[in-house]
Amino acid sequence: MNMSKRQDAWLETILSVFLVVVVVVNVGWMIYRYGGEHYYLRVGGDQGSFPLSLPVSVTWNGHTYRGTAVNAQGHTKRLTVKTVADNPGPFHRGEILRVTYNRHYGVTNYKLVRANQVPAGVRLAR
Repeated sequence: MNMSKRQDAWLETILSVFLVVVVVVNVGWMIYRYGGEHYYLRVGGDQGSFPLSLPVSVTWNGHTYRGTAVNAQGHTKRLTVKTVADNPGPFHRGEILRVTYNRHYGVTNYKLVRANQVPAGVRLAR
């Protein structure tokens, strides 16, 4: 009976360690794949469109935006943002996008923000 309890405890320990390792690897992958630096891009106009297929067999046009984006430290980067089915746009001239740029995968996320949500040090071109 004592041996069975010891085996059960050993199995629980192994499964717990395995679960912790899986969670840590998953969080690490999400940070590596989708994390990055936030840049702010003022939309200057649509640079083109392309077909997106939505989940219910509906086609919609995605849009491409290009411009010089600025981060909170004032560094600039030339970025191209292609909209996805979750938020296909279109965005209007003068709106501001917060773009997540990952050095391995490029633009991984974007979000429409208001001017008061942009950090004070960011100077966007008009």
